[in-house]
Amino acid sequence: NQRNVSEIYADMKGLDSALLHELCNANFAFIHSDKLKYFEQEKLFEAAVYDNFQSARADIKDAGNCRAADLHAAAMYHLMCIVNIGLIALARRLRVIIKKIPLEYAEWHTMIDKLEKKMKQKTVRPPGNNKMAQAEARTFYNGLLAEFKFFKDMRNDTMHAHNDYKESDVESAYIRVLDFMKRLAKAGISES
Repeated sequence: NQRNVSEIYADMKGLDSALLHELCNANFAFIHSDKLKYFEQEKLFEAAVYDNFQSARADIKDAGNCRAADLHAAAMYHLMCIVNIGLIALARRLRVIIKKIPLEYAEWHTMIDKLEKKMKQKTVRPPGNNKMAQAEARTFYNGLLAEFKFFKDMRNDTMHAHNDYKESDVESAYIRVLDFMKRLAKAGISES
């Protein structure tokens, strides 16, 4: 069953036509080589954050993918989702209760107000399993609350599309969110 050259040529021509048709109906995105470090990274925020904040994993990966593809507003959105997960974990750690509203649905300013009230109580629960002194615990938490106030303004701009983000904005936010989440994880604050 030997095929002649013209039959093979016709088959190749059909394959070429089908491939060309498929490629014309597909779109591709280019990611510059210096941004590949962000693309499809499961543990973009390091192992401690990955381990302590399971529900942030998808947003961390998506924030990296958005950075890689220069989707700045989308990257900011995912970074603020990550911060929200950290805020909820901190509120749970300090046993914040908001009447009739689960922490996942509470507004940031309400949670921040409740956290600030916790700081004014006589004793503050130390982070994680740490045995730090009250003054040290308060200093740690007050540093986190200062970050949340910064993130709150950034989040409002992001959620209400009040900013045309540039790569430098995303880089700055990325570094701050990464540092913030690492501090939570290092202190033993987690979702569990």
